[in-house]
Amino acid sequence: MRHLSMQIEKTSLNIPVVDLYWQLQKHPEFWNENTARTSSENSPHYRLDDIWARYAEDLSQAQVPHKAKWYPVAETIPHIRKYAEFLQQVFQYEHLGGVLITRIPPGGECKGHIDYGWHAEHYDKFALQITSAPGQYFWVEDKKLITMPGDVYTFDNSKMHGVINHSCYERITMIICMSNVDPLNKQ
Repeated sequence: MRHLSMQIEKTSLNIPVVDLYWQLQKHPEFWNENTARTSSENSPHYRLDDIWARYAEDLSQAQVPHKAKWYPVAETIPHIRKYAEFLQQVFQYEHLGGVLITRIPPGGECKGHIDYGWHAEHYDKFALQITSAPGQYFWVEDKKLITMPGDVYTFDNSKMHGVINHSCYERITMIICMSNVDPLNKQ
């Protein structure tokens, strides 16, 4: 059973993300190592950029029960793991799932979609805004949320959702998936 009951909600947390941002700038080689979400024209994430920091050890098994593992990027850019584990502690979740960083270019968008599959159905989603600017927002059904760098928000990915970036700046977000029920032993 999912913990979240709202569509989208900003928390009271604000995290200083400037160090994480500069670490990402120093390591552009991690963007798009995995293009599973972004390469197909049929994907809502087409033409966006990803850094997969934590997920299934074998991505071909990503939609079956698995224990997430940290990828090498989390060693090179330690703020990724630091912030994910901090949010896990603050929100008192027992299990940390996938951690993904997304980048939407100026004028880009993540088209509306619903997340399906084992991982999407077993974890609550939180997001840490790393960069943003006026003219961008995250939406879930009929609600939209404008975020600033450092904002933390949660959203229900089982509802239609997407992101609009009508600004002149890239929008970077870290998505952290957490659960209080062991996803490997969930009935």
